[in-house]
Amino acid sequence: MKKWVIIPSNKICVEDIREYCSSCRRETRELGKPSLKAMDCWKIIVSLDTEKFSKALDIIRDIIEDAWCWIEYSVNEEEGIAITTCRKWSTMWSVREQLINKFLEERLIAKPYLPYRRGGNYYDRDYGPWRLWAIRYYPEKLPVTNIASIKTLCPHDGALMEYTGKGLKCMLCGLYIPETTIYETIENGVSEYRPRTGLYKEKIYILRYIGADKILIERKHSTTINQIINPHYPP
Repeated sequence: MKKWVIIPSNKICVEDIREYCSSCRRETRELGKPSLKAMDCWKIIVSLDTEKFSKALDIIRDIIEDAWCWIEYSVNEEEGIAITTCRKWSTMWSVREQLINKFLEERLIAKPYLPYRRGGNYYDRDYGPWRLWAIRYYPEKLPVTNIASIKTLCPHDGALMEYTGKGLKCMLCGLYIPETTIYETIENGVSEYRPRTGLYKEKIYILRYIGADKILIERKHSTTINQIINPHYPP
């Protein structure tokens, strides 16, 4: 892999990016936990073969042009990787949705999903999985801290999913949602989950926290999350 190249949007310059990242690492060390900058730093990961990557990079540049975001990318003979960093979850979620829709339109990806995360992965070694940063370090940000009380229905068979101590599981079909994704959903109001193994590998689920200790889980069939309007929790 070649060296990483930074492409800023019109909202920020390279010097500002470097200062922002340096201050985030400094504040995190001083606090002994992810800084508020780290909590508000969101990344979208795009990995494609080199034939598709150049077109994808142009699309990303156009979409983030007027957003508080920047791109870091690297290319070798076989693939290109672009990490788009956005300040604020809402900005990342909007940019990610636009990228998914455009990539599907241009046949750069086959499914309506792009990986995303919070902060730098180097923080995970010291502070644990990024989806648990809120419950571990900023629990006051969460409307619910005891996920054992969460109720949700399986999107496949309508059965009430049971809390296992580490997540929610459907005892009929075996669908399992880990606690990390549950906490992410509670914190941000919505999340997406793609199992990496098992019967439902590569399927995509949308989770919404709808208050009153309830989460709505749906299969993601549409190309845009905004096509799901006024979701109604089953009785």
